Amino acid sequence: MVQFLMEHVNVPWPEWGGDDVDPGQKIAYQLERSGMLKGPLVPPGQAPFLATTGPGFFTRGVMQSLKRVETSVPGLAPVAVCPAEIF
Repeated sequence: MVQFLMEHVNVPWPEWGGDDVDPGQKIAYQLERSGMLKGPLVPPGQAPFLATTGPGFFTRGVMQSLKRVETSVPGLAPVAVCPAEIF
């Protein structure tokens, strides 16, 4: 899990979030990368609004790594994420 986090730190969420990335954020990221805009969506050093909402990097990274480990390691017990009410 730590290796996964290290490989994805400082990599934009739309590049590795897969189906968990908000469609609006995917479009905004594609527009910015395409060069169709006159400049970045936000000044350098600041995150766009869409990137600052929802779970943070660590939470996103942990959940993505759990999903990927479960599908890549045969015989691993399934991962279940339960709401707080279960505990």
